[in-house]
Amino acid sequence: MANLFAAGDGAGVTRGLIQASLSGVIAARAIAAL
Repeated sequence: MANLFAAGDGAGVTRGLIQASLSGVIAARAIAAL
């Protein structure tokens, strides 16, 4: 599927809400830059 992206903390690398939120922002910025 075109333009379908998976992002998240499925690997459990973050330990809290702030860290998970920040990783989401980083993923969103990377997708927006495409």
